[in-house]
Amino acid sequence: ALDVRSLLVARDGAWWFGCGSALCRWHANRLQRWSAADGVPQSEWLRLRQAKDGAIWARSDRYVVRLATGDRQFADVTPPGLGRGSNHYWLPLVEDSKGRLLTPGNAGVYRWQAGQWRYFGERNGLVEDGVRAMLIDRDGDVWLGTSGHGLAHWRGYENWSSWTTRQGLPSDVVWSIADDGAGRVWIGTQRGVVSAGGDEAMANEAPAVTDQVGGVVADGSGGMWLSTFGGELLHRRRGQSWRSMTDGGRIRGGRLLAANGELWVIGRKYGLFTLPLDGSG
Repeated sequence: ALDVRSLLVARDGAWWFGCGSALCRWHANRLQRWSAADGVPQSEWLRLRQAKDGAIWARSDRYVVRLATGDRQFADVTPPGLGRGSNHYWLPLVEDSKGRLLTPGNAGVYRWQAGQWRYFGERNGLVEDGVRAMLIDRDGDVWLGTSGHGLAHWRGYENWSSWTTRQGLPSDVVWSIADDGAGRVWIGTQRGVVSAGGDEAMANEAPAVTDQVGGVVADGSGGMWLSTFGGELLHRRRGQSWRSMTDGGRIRGGRLLAANGELWVIGRKYGLFTLPLDGSG
């Protein structure tokens, strides 16, 4: 069995995923595979994204590649100097309101614009520590979760706000970030999950969960999903209590993706799991 570490459901309904050390696409009962001969270096492909212009992007710990709409081969667009850093598994890839891709480097953040990368680091006010989670919220602001300095809010790419345990985070290690669609940002940390919004204090959204929260996703109906490194998968509908969705079992790996009314759980070597996003299954 292949070790699946990333998944993308493209706008044409195709499934893209990291298949071993290559990239694969499944559509209309046909499997295509891209390897070194197709512009995809041998690597563990940890994050996939389809940009607003239709291009398919893939990120590993050493490379970034891009397949433009209509092209048959990927182009290697790896930022200069990118190498295997201390963060070699949680490597987000997000797109801002202007169609620019952002991804963490060994330190700091890279942004793709006009066909080249721009680097943001300490000189821009960003603490150069491992960025493990990224979110573009409804206002176009960027949120960064780090491995030792808590949560940072990049307001309009100009001004920074930050939160650590001193401001109410359960831990300064942040693994996942999600917008709940109702004005609050959820933060999955090393020791549970909280939410923040406006000038209100942080709220502990699941006091019984004290494990590492590796995945947080909104269900589109006012509810939320979360997954832990210990293998728990939980769903809470608006106004209700959390309930386990694994019948006492465990799904280790725990990355979550919402697409086309489905929740996808990427269980690494344990495979892919899917449930209705509204929690009805």
